[in-house]
Order: sequence, then structure tokens, then C-alpha cells
Amino acid sequence: GIETNGNNTNDTVTLKNSTLNVPNGFGIYFPSSGTLTVENSKITAKTMGVQVCAGSLSINKGSEVTVSGGPVEKIENDGAIQDGAAISIVNRTGYKGLGKIEVTGGTFTANAGNSAIKAYNWADKTKTESDFTASEKVAVSGGTFSSAVPENCCAEGYVPVKNENGTYGVKAGKYVASIGDTKYETLAEAIAAAKDGETVTLIADVELSGTVEIKAGKNVTLDLNGKKLSTTTKAGDATRHYYAIDNYGTFTLRDSSAAQTGEIRARGIENLGSGKMVIESGKIVAIDTNGGAAIWNKADLTINGGKFVAEHVGASGDQFGPGCVYNEGTLTINGGTFTSMNKRTYAIVSKSGAVTITPAEGRTVEISGAHGGLGIDGGTATINGGSYASDDYYGLYVSNDATKAEVTVTGGTFTGAEYSAFIGSDGSGFVTSTLKISGGTFNKPINAQKNTVKGAIQVSGGTFSTAVPEAYCAEFFKPVQKADGKYTVEKVKTNNVKINFGGTGGSQITVGVDGSISIINNHTQEFATGELVSLTATAQDNAKFLFWLDSNRRIVSTNATYQFYVDSDISVTAQFYTPAEGKRYVIFIDMDNHVAGYADVAFGSTVTAPDHLTFANRTFDGWYVDGHTNKYDVGASITVTKGDKDPLYVHAKYTATDTLIKVYIDDKLYGEFAYGSDVTVTADESTSDGKFAGWYIGDALVSTKREYSFRVASEVRLTKNYDVSGIESKAII
Repeated sequence: GIETNGNNTNDTVTLKNSTLNVPNGFGIYFPSSGTLTVENSKITAKTMGVQVCAGSLSINKGSEVTVSGGPVEKIENDGAIQDGAAISIVNRTGYKGLGKIEVTGGTFTANAGNSAIKAYNWADKTKTESDFTASEKVAVSGGTFSSAVPENCCAEGYVPVKNENGTYGVKAGKYVASIGDTKYETLAEAIAAAKDGETVTLIADVELSGTVEIKAGKNVTLDLNGKKLSTTTKAGDATRHYYAIDNYGTFTLRDSSAAQTGEIRARGIENLGSGKMVIESGKIVAIDTNGGAAIWNKADLTINGGKFVAEHVGASGDQFGPGCVYNEGTLTINGGTFTSMNKRTYAIVSKSGAVTITPAEGRTVEISGAHGGLGIDGGTATINGGSYASDDYYGLYVSNDATKAEVTVTGGTFTGAEYSAFIGSDGSGFVTSTLKISGGTFNKPINAQKNTVKGAIQVSGGTFSTAVPEAYCAEFFKPVQKADGKYTVEKVKTNNVKINFGGTGGSQITVGVDGSISIINNHTQEFATGELVSLTATAQDNAKFLFWLDSNRRIVSTNATYQFYVDSDISVTAQFYTPAEGKRYVIFIDMDNHVAGYADVAFGSTVTAPDHLTFANRTFDGWYVDGHTNKYDVGASITVTKGDKDPLYVHAKYTATDTLIKVYIDDKLYGEFAYGSDVTVTADESTSDGKFAGWYIGDALVSTKREYSFRVASEVRLTKNYDVSGIESKAII
């Protein structure tokens, strides 16, 4: 064949309109600098067609290179590497370096099992091939090959293709995504091909002319990998871009690039149907001027990190505006930065569903918007931390513009132009939504609009830049100023009341108020009115907890932990029993959960049915063993049969009369109720006579709470008392 010397420089070899036939060797070996051109020529060889180890190569349409054999083992250090390829491109150590390698057309055929075109690095000392590191110098833009064209040999804007007749070539195109080593020309193809749990990685910037859908049942992760994913505007509407992704399955978004430059620029992405979406990292920019959101969520969305931006400024009078997150589903935020430049809407808006914001360890949640930070127009929201800021309005806005909202704040920092937190509505009449604050820092005042329900804001904790209005204080709390000049609230320390609590044998009582106190059996302790008391009954040895009883032997709780707010002197007892072999614990429960008696009875023995209570408008019917229809009168003997060691409950049953019982408030008939009915009455917080001081029956104070519930057994005459000092220091019966 034809061979140049590797020591030569600027050699020129041109094969034009020619035929080169080498039946027992290689065709052309070009190791020197310079240019090798094959134009409309035919080369036939046995061990290798055309090989360049230095210089430039140009092969155009009309040329043919055919190799019938090879490869041949390389023994000597220098000379041709007879690798059996029709085109062989070698980045060879010690040679003058490859120039531009261009193949624009031709037909290239290698023997079965050999590559038609091959590119690799070569070291003469080891005589071994390694990965090609000069891909930028090779540009195949045409031709027909007997084997696949390596992707790293394709010209820019071209990708390998398999022809319908079994040959191979290249076509205009670009790979934009990959799953492992497999690459795809479109993101939609890659998403469709992804198996359960696989990751699709962007390998080039992509502009979509439609929305990529992740179907229900699909589970896929998209790695932005530092690339940009964008969308065009919709056909016929130059103001609306496509959403980049509609998720109905399980979708995770992340950006693995070190610089975190991965970005989605579109109307946003959507989480719909029964979709589950998790955002770990990456940036999403909502770019439209007339709505949309970086994430439009109507399903289950968790955000652990990332940046979310609404970049259109607009004006407050615009009909629509873009946001960072729109929610009508379940939204959990553990980290991320949410920034909205838009003056029309909030950075995050939730119309319904549930929002929970809890910065995870080592992560922050930062929400800021020109118009506002976080807007809750309906549903529930629990805010456990993060920062919320607005240049024009409020860090936190609560309304019932969509549905009733219930918002709880335990932590976070809130800043606004005039108010850091605001509850009300410009778009609806009466606002029934509520905002409960037990923690957090508020750098501007908080405010409830006049059209809100009483108690719309209830503050039981937190730090404030201005004094908390008394009307905003939760029950049993009052505003105070801290030593540093800031403001907070504290419990109202009005009257001390005593609680006697204890238990039957084998009990331990833990009192959880401002710490924990563990005691055995009886104990008395004083608490401030309005203080939350938590009593936990712990069984000792083999004992088992049954219930808490008040001084009237009425069951007040069947939970081992009994919580209540103090408003009277009370006595409670934790009732336990110890299972015994051959015995069963029998408990008689009268109406209204009164315990009429109990006994430890051996199997086969009897227990006497006790007397019953007397209730107006009720006739005693008998005692009935749970799960049985037999009736027992007072004094009757009940045989305890063998069974498990759980207590045996016996309940009293009564027949109601048709007489209705009257309830009066301030000497005015409030209503008529059937015997045993549960009635709840509510007093105004204040009147012209002063603050609410309690519900009375005669001279006896029965409750200091504005909302008082009781069970009707006889005529009730209640009166409401108001005075300037509020709750009186009287015992409650």
C-alpha cells in the first residue's frame, strides 16, 4: 500500500479517482504530519484500510474502503497497527499528533467481527489500546459502515444510526439524556425507557416543544447534571410556555453538578393525580407573566432542597402572576429557597390540602416574595421554622379566600412591610380561618382584619417586635415585655388550685408540668389556673392500668396519660388491677361512666349486682354483662365463668322517658333537651360589663371557660358573670 515516515513533516498524500488494491497487506498508513485525502477512490486491503497516527484525514462521498481480514498481532514498536478496521484513527504516544479527521461520505466495510471505523490511544511500549482522548478532532458526518460508528467519532450535531438494511451511519441529531451508558435524543424517549427506580441524566441543554409526562405507575429520577431544561411557548399563545413535566407517577428531581447549575425554565412543572414528587436539588424558574408556578402541586410533594424562582415582576393590579409553589395537595418542605419577584401573588400559595414546613438538620427554608412570602388561603398549615419575608405586604398571610384555613406556627422568622403576619381577606366577607402562634420571631406587628372571627389569632408563645394585643392572646395568656425590649406572652398566674392525685396499689404517677415528678400513690400539688397538667399512670410489677376516676368515681379518661387545663380543685385516681390465676376482675359501670363497684372473683363464684344511681326521666332496666343479653336486677348473683384475664365489664341500662328538660341562660330559655343529652354553651369574651368571669349555677362557679359542656339530667339555670378583673378566685364545684 502507501506508507509515509513518522519522522516526516507536512507530507501530502492524495488518492483521487483511483483504485488501490493490496490483497495481502494494509491500504494506507499515514504516521507523519500533513494531509491524507481520499477522494472518490476505492481501497481494497486485507489487514487495515486507512490509518492515521498523525496529521489530517479527509474522505468524501464516492470513496470505498474494504478490508477482508485482520487484525494482525503487533510485534514491532513502530510501523502500522494492522487492526482490521477500514478507517483507523490512532492517538499514538511519541507521534506528531492528530490533525482534523473528516469523513463526509463513502462506504466502509470491515471483515465480520471487526470495526469499520475505530479510534483509540496507543502506546508502543505496551502495545495496548486504551480509550480515545482526541474525540474533538474527529468529525464523521456521512458514510455507510459495516459496524456502528462510535459516538465520539461523530461530527457535532450528528449521532450514530442503524440503517434499515443493517448497515450503519450517522444522522443529524444530538443526544440530550442518558440512562447509564445508553443515550437518547429526546428526554421523552429516555423517560419512557427508564425502568423502575432508574435515573435519567441530562447530558445537554434541552428545549422542549411540549410537556414530558411521567405516567402513573412510573418511578423515575431526573438528574439535571448542570444542564438547562426549557420549553417553548404553546402554539397560538405566545404568552404561555409549556410546563416542562407533568408527573402522575413517582418522580424525583436532583442536580448532581458540583456548581449546582442545573435549571428548569418553563411555566413550571406539575404534580397531578396520585403523583408523588420529591425535589432534592436543582433550580426551577417560572418564566411566564400570566400565572403558573415553579411547581404546581395537586398531589403529594416533598421539597428537601433546591431553588424556586418566579422572575416576572408585574404589578399588584395584574389579574394573574407566577409563583414558586402553588398547592392544592400535600406539601412538605424540609429545605429550599423560594424567591418571587412578582408583585401580584405570594411566593408560595396553598388553596387547600396540608402544608408542613420543618427545616431538616443542616438545611434552611427561605421564603421571600415582593407581594408576600407564604399565603395560606385554605386547608391546614404547620410552620415549624424557616424565614418568611415580603417587601410590599406580609411574610405570612392567612385567609379563607378558598376554604377555611387553620395555621399553626411553632417557629420561624417573619418580616413584612407593615405586618409580619396577617389574617383576613380582601376577597371574601367573614373570615373564619385561624392562626395559632406558639413560637417564632415576628419582626413586624401581627394583625387580624376586622372581618375575622373572634380569636382568629391565638398567641401562646414567640418573640415580637411590638406588644401582642390582648385580644390576640390565647386563653390563660397575657402580653409581657422581655428584658431585651422585645415582647412575648406568658401564662396568666391568677389563682392557685390544688390537685390531689393518686392510685390504687401497684401504681406510679408521673406529673408532667414544668418538668416531671414521679410519685407513688397519693400526692397533692398546686398549679396555676389555666396551666396544662399531664398525668401519666404507670403500672408496677404485674398490674394493669384501667382508667382515671374523679372524686365522684366517674371515669374521666381511659388513657394512661390524662391531660387537662386546671380550672378547679380536683381529685383524680388512677385505677389498676392485677390479673390473678383462676380469678377475673369484674367492674360495674353505671350511666355517665360512674363506677358502681368492682371485685376480684374466682371462676365459678358469684358477684352481687350493686345498687344503681337515680336519674330523673330515666328508669333503671338492669345490669348487663358485656357481650350477653341476660339481665340482672339489683342484688342478683352473677356467676363469673372461666375466661381470659381481661376485666369483665357489667353496664347499667336505663329507659328514657319522653319528658324534655329545660336549660335557661340568664333566666331566658336556651332550649329543651332529652335526658342525657350533651349541651355546649359559649359566652362572649367580653361585654360592656367587663371580661368573662365564669358560668354559674346559683352562687356556685361551674366553669371559667367560655365554652362550657355538660350533660342534661335535670333542669339547668346558668348565668354568665362579667367583671373587670376576669376570672374569680372561687372554688369550682
